[in-house]
Amino acid sequence: MSPELQKLLSPVKLAGLELRNRVIKTATFEGMTPEAAPTQRLIDFHVSLVKGGVGLTTVGQCNVSADARNLDNEMYFHEGIREGLVKLTQAVHAHGGKISAQFTHCGYFKLNKPLESDRVLSPSFIFNKGGAPYGRPFAYAMTRADIDKTVQDYVRSAVMARETGFDAIELMMCHGYLINQFMSSNINKRTDEYGGSLENRTRLAVRIVREIRAAVGRDFPLLAKINLDDACKGGLKIEDAVQIAKILEAAGIDALVTSAGRSPGNTGFMFRGDSPIPFMIKQLQSPFMKLFLKLFGKYQFSYIPYEELYLLGMARQIRKAVKCNVVYLAGVSSVSGMETCMREGFDFVAVGRALINDPQMVNRIAADPGYKNGCTHCNQCIALIYDPNGIRCVLND
Repeated sequence: MSPELQKLLSPVKLAGLELRNRVIKTATFEGMTPEAAPTQRLIDFHVSLVKGGVGLTTVGQCNVSADARNLDNEMYFHEGIREGLVKLTQAVHAHGGKISAQFTHCGYFKLNKPLESDRVLSPSFIFNKGGAPYGRPFAYAMTRADIDKTVQDYVRSAVMARETGFDAIELMMCHGYLINQFMSSNINKRTDEYGGSLENRTRLAVRIVREIRAAVGRDFPLLAKINLDDACKGGLKIEDAVQIAKILEAAGIDALVTSAGRSPGNTGFMFRGDSPIPFMIKQLQSPFMKLFLKLFGKYQFSYIPYEELYLLGMARQIRKAVKCNVVYLAGVSSVSGMETCMREGFDFVAVGRALINDPQMVNRIAADPGYKNGCTHCNQCIALIYDPNGIRCVLND
């Protein structure tokens, strides 16, 4: 076994958290919460990952309020699901694993009906493409009161995560969701202290990090998933991401997770490989959304060939810019790719599709460094967020 692989598979600390290795199951919306609450299927999914050897598994799309949800079948943290969350975390811990909650707020990128408010929120007034079929085509600029409430929603959810047994929190600051919307000048047109300069545009993110930190303590790990490139005209570029990384490090973040692209925009830049659009069309119930994807899906998910470690060049710049932990994400599907990440100085590797294909991947690598993963990057698993049973690898059917 190579020194890089030995490093990858050895125990490590993230803030005050002991992890058995440096492999993280990245947050991918599981589609396993049809009633917006934890299910046995969601529990079994994450248990399979920790039984397969991952050090930290991440529950995707844990929204901070009902209105923060992009889709109706996403969870949001509230007292009604406390018991289910405890059951989930206890099951993961029973198998020696650790578990993180990915906190999100969709901002204007909203496909469901608002449940608590008639206003879809955004840094600035904007047309909401996703909301049009539901009669909510516009999103409105957040007031100071809206911003303060949103920060408190993050803090309240973070406290609940710790109380219910989660071991860490990942803050979604990428992919066109609310915090990324604030950071990106082509969406954020504000003229107050939350708009204008990059420092102002990151003010919401900094407030959230600092106020969560004050509430949960120094030893509780906080990760931030950031965009290296928004992959759209006028969006964030790697030069901006380097500065954002430094700002978040100064605010007290424990680890930065590398990503790129926007869901309401160039999703193909994020995933690479075959387009899931034909499979999404089959899964969707809404005739409007089916037609929309048939007409415009190729622009939403433009084809970009998959290649191993496809964000490595940009991620290196983050690694050089900060001293905090950096988690490499994007195109990790082989042993050699993981070894490269360790050799390049990344602290952790985050894996998504390859672990959906084979939840036993980490155990198999430990037993056989010549292991080959079967993921073909067909991306059909992405379309299955709309399936009542949630995501899976179709190659295993």
